[in-house]
Amino acid sequence: MHRDSRPRAARGALGEGGRPQLSSACLWSKMSESSSPIRLDLSSLRGAPQDVLHLLPCEVEHNGSAPVDRYFTPAIRQGSQEKSVSFRGRSLKGQEVMVPQGYVGLVLKEDQRPCTEEEERTVRLKSTFGTLTVWNLERAPSADDGLLLALNWPGIAEAVSTDVLLSCPLPPPQNSEGGWWRVLGPGLAATATTKGWGARSPPIPQRLAY
Repeated sequence: MHRDSRPRAARGALGEGGRPQLSSACLWSKMSESSSPIRLDLSSLRGAPQDVLHLLPCEVEHNGSAPVDRYFTPAIRQGSQEKSVSFRGRSLKGQEVMVPQGYVGLVLKEDQRPCTEEEERTVRLKSTFGTLTVWNLERAPSADDGLLLALNWPGIAEAVSTDVLLSCPLPPPQNSEGGWWRVLGPGLAATATTKGWGARSPPIPQRLAY
């Protein structure tokens, strides 16, 4: 996934025309210490189509196109809380999940593998996605599944790193005029302000319950 770098008020899951808009020209990453650098060219992002993704609980020994829209998608049954389908005689239960707000899912393709591990690898953008259907064998996906936990983490990380203002009584003797605790997560280090204190600093609480 790629983080949309625009301000929150100006961004959504998708940009104009239903497509995400990113300001980055390229993205460099390293898969591991022993792998070669991977270069991702984002210049074609605006023209990339949106795709429908399914994550199956199996390994398919095929790397290429498949008639999913003809044989798999029409067989999906939508229940009140989950989806169900049969894949090669096995019952699958599925749930549609959204990409975290402010992020865009990218489907990448490498046209040519390098000859050596040290050689730079280049991948191109094939399509984008805002949702995907996660399938489990004979049971519906739950909040404890690894992928769903991973998709929840960006929101949790943003929440614990955001300043929060809480209105609460100040400890005596400074509580005569009230004030605000300014909580800076995740360690809950705090400061307080109130009228008449001047340059005097209030005590910093070790923990603030709310």
